[in-house]
Amino acid sequence: MDWTADYPTMDNFLYPLFHSSSLDNTTHYRNPEVDKLLMGARRELNPGRRVRLYRKAEKIILRDASIVPIGFYTTNRVIGSRVRGYIRTAVDDTPMERVWLSK
Repeated sequence: MDWTADYPTMDNFLYPLFHSSSLDNTTHYRNPEVDKLLMGARRELNPGRRVRLYRKAEKIILRDASIVPIGFYTTNRVIGSRVRGYIRTAVDDTPMERVWLSK
């Protein structure tokens, strides 16, 4: 199984893969404390508190060892000195409409 983010948020990994009611939770992981933390993080408006809740949930998930990551995606790129406007987004995409070549 592989998973890539649609949005650059912790929720885009943790909720779909580990909340007990998520249809993407193909491992059938169930932990009521994790469910509570993930739902709390989704409702939290303060960014710092939200991150703390996600990190706490992640620590529990890792402790439970419900999955074992065996690989991670990497991206390599070579960019010429004339390339302008090139960026990589937080989800590792390149918006090509922003890229241009200088003279």
